Order: sequence, then C-alpha cells, then structure tokens
Amino acid sequence: MEKIKIDDIEAVIERKKIRNIYISINSATGEADISAPVKASFHAIESFFKSKLAWIRKHRAKISARPAKIQNQYAGGEKVEVFGKKYDLKVYDYKKEAKVFLNFDSLDLYIDSDSGFEARKKTIDNFYAAKLEEVVTASALNWEKKLGIYAEPNSLKFLLKNAQNRLFGICAGDIDNEPVVLRNPVKFNFKRMKGKWGSCNISAKKITLNTELAKKSLRCVEYVIVHELLHLKERKHNKRFKDYMKKTFPDWKKLEAELEGDI
Repeated sequence: MEKIKIDDIEAVIERKKIRNIYISINSATGEADISAPVKASFHAIESFFKSKLAWIRKHRAKISARPAKIQNQYAGGEKVEVFGKKYDLKVYDYKKEAKVFLNFDSLDLYIDSDSGFEARKKTIDNFYAAKLEEVVTASALNWEKKLGIYAEPNSLKFLLKNAQNRLFGICAGDIDNEPVVLRNPVKFNFKRMKGKWGSCNISAKKITLNTELAKKSLRCVEYVIVHELLHLKERKHNKRFKDYMKKTFPDWKKLEAELEGDI
C-alpha cells in the first residue's frame, strides 16, 4: 500500500485510471485518501498533498469538535430513525426468519432472542436498504428527467439521440440545455458505507447509496441522489457542478450540515 506523510498528516495513495489527482477526507475518522493517475509521479502527488494540508487540518478540527455519536445496540427501548422521524424500537422473540415492521410510532423487530448484535444490525440494515430502494425507485426517474439524463438502450437510437441533442438540445432537462444520453439506465446499489453517503461509478453508470441514508429526511435522500446523478453531467466538484446543485437545491448548505458527520 502506497502512503505519503507530511508533518503529522498521512494519506493512503490509490492509483486509478483517472486524469487528475483527488483527495478525500473520511468524515467519521478524518483519514485522508488520495486518488491519483496510474502514471502520476510521486513528486506531483506530494505537491498536490502539500497544497491541501490546511484544508485537511480545517476538516479534521471540525470532526474533532463534534460530540460523540451514540451507537445503536438494536435493543428494545432504543430510539431509531427512519427518514428523519424517530421511532421506538420494539424487539420480539421470533424463532423464524427475522422481520422488521414500521408502525405509526414504533419499529418492530422480530428476531430470535438468542441473536447477537451483528444479526440484529444486519436485519435492520436490510430493512433500511429496502426502504431506501423504495424511495429511489419512486424519485430517481423523475430527477433524471429534470436533470436531462435519460437512457436509450437501442444502439442506433442511442447514436441518433446523441446527434440530435448535440445539434438541437432535444430532451434537455430543467437544469440546462445539455442533456446526457446513456446507452443503459442508471443502476442503483445499496449498502452500508463508511465515510460517504454515496458514490458514482461514471464509466459503469452505477450509483451506490449508503443504507444509513434511510435514517435521514427525504429531502436529504433526494439531495444525495441528485448529487450523484449530476456526476454523470460533471465529474468534478467544480463551479459548474456547484451551480447545478444550487439551482436544484437552494437550501443545499442546510442539507449538507444535516448530513455532515453522521456517517
């Protein structure tokens, strides 16, 4: 594993088939990771890393100042969140396959009383993944249309649509007149992630969302969906990308604050 350290700050370097060097901070631990082109020189990586030291320290200070996060043990009597609302967790002894039911004011977990923390956690995570998938299925196509992102699986139609869009801006979305035509529909995947709410594999047109998002408000969920979809229009977090986000979510700073530090 390739690493770099300057003063008191260390980062892991991962080489990828990309053109530019990027750095990310794990919002839970403050650890830094660098993504760099396969052929990038160590000197180039070092120079980039030096330019980001103040930024890394600033973010680490914010992380250190946060109160410790309470971790659920998934035992009866705890509070659990589903899409921004808190529910009483009720646990029932159940000898068959574990189940979870969401009621008006409680989340009911039916599971063998001998099951340990990991089994309870896995059951709740599966519940969160299913609930998140329901929301994404209902809203993703709508957002794709607004953003001007759509799929045309037929190869000939795909080529014709792309040509039409370049010439006339046909089927553009509400954000701008630069639609994105994909050969296949965007795929969504759901799993527990550490340090990020979502990721977009641009080449594979696949978006992965953190199942922990199911604890957040629906507005936050849509914000993350749109954030990842917009990477299909703009890869970097540059001014163009931020302008997209501001136009789509005028309250984006409030949403970022709600999401920050809770992964």
